[in-house]
Amino acid sequence: MFTFIKQKALTAGVFSLLSLGSLISSSPSYAAAIDFSTWTPFGDISSTAGQATLTTAGANALETGGGADSLETALGIPNTSLVTNPNDLANSPFQGSAIKNTFTGINAGDTFSFNLSLTGDVRDRAFVSIKDLATNIPQIFTPVASSFSYVFPTAGSFDVGIGALDVGDSFEQSQSVVSNGNLQPVPEPISVISSIVAVGCGATLRKRFAKKA
Repeated sequence: MFTFIKQKALTAGVFSLLSLGSLISSSPSYAAAIDFSTWTPFGDISSTAGQATLTTAGANALETGGGADSLETALGIPNTSLVTNPNDLANSPFQGSAIKNTFTGINAGDTFSFNLSLTGDVRDRAFVSIKDLATNIPQIFTPVASSFSYVFPTAGSFDVGIGALDVGDSFEQSQSVVSNGNLQPVPEPISVISSIVAVGCGATLRKRFAKKA
């Protein structure tokens, strides 16, 4: 009977410690859905809260290669970012559309992700530009697969652009549909620490009851 009571007390104690660990940890971090309709559009863009459609060769598409009205200038990236080989016109993009947003209050380890589908000319492609506003060093990712995920390496503010490029000619335009965007905060260390403390205290409590048994 006494052993049964001790086991019950042990169970209750461990449960209380685990509950305490949950209470002292901060609120859980949940992924924030991205509202693409609030992003700044450049070119031929149609958007709703959940997705944005980018047309590569529409009437409002912006030229690439630099210049005051170019897509690179609109996104704040170097003139040579999208046209890496101007002598290879057949495989070089010459116009496109994009959306841009500035993420503020980013912590190192936060993750930005989205899905993308590109239909139309098989040569056309999509890209993502991520520019650290502190160091002013952009990173360009192209082509983009059906899903994209990026972990921010440092804290700060970042300009993020998502674009679609018309490559070679404009006879067959393409569309890129960007959807399911999320910004996932990095798990806060206090949540991990509190869990470790709770488990450690539970193990100590079990040892003490085992010695008295």
